[in-house]
Amino acid sequence: MSAINARGRAALRLAVYYFAPDWKEDHVLRHLRQTSGILQADGYKGYVKLYEPGADGTSRFREAACWAHWRRDFHDIWTSNKSEIAREALDRIGALYDIEHGIAGQPADTRLAARQKHSKPKIGAFSVWIETQLTRIPGKSEFGKSLPLWPEPGHHSACSSKTAASPWTTMPPASPALAICW
Repeated sequence: MSAINARGRAALRLAVYYFAPDWKEDHVLRHLRQTSGILQADGYKGYVKLYEPGADGTSRFREAACWAHWRRDFHDIWTSNKSEIAREALDRIGALYDIEHGIAGQPADTRLAARQKHSKPKIGAFSVWIETQLTRIPGKSEFGKSLPLWPEPGHHSACSSKTAASPWTTMPPASPALAICW
């Protein structure tokens, strides 16, 4: 988790672990009831309500979703049945890894410009492509069950292509994971 200061720079990096005896969303909602901002989390359904607009029409949180979870699902499907759709998804996500590796360690404005120029169009193309693929995949299939984490059409969340400060993954920096937020 990063706390971002008024200048858009990471002021504090920290991880928060909150124990709950079960997976009920009540725990998440209670724990984060007085906070707002950009939330980067895994695909746990308990976070969904945090991204929904409130009575005033605005959301308390903008989602910065971790693609490591989607990538893992695609990888598992690829290794189990060599799905062409999974392979294509892995290739498209790999291209985004390549962009991020190329800008690692660069100043924030350089990362932002690169994400706007290179990542944002690829993310948009991926979104259109995967929504098309979803019409071809039976919802009860193994692959179909792994895709509900994909945002609904028209979903807009905080984006690494919009902010240089957003981290790309919920995984440790040394892990081969990627998060892209759009």
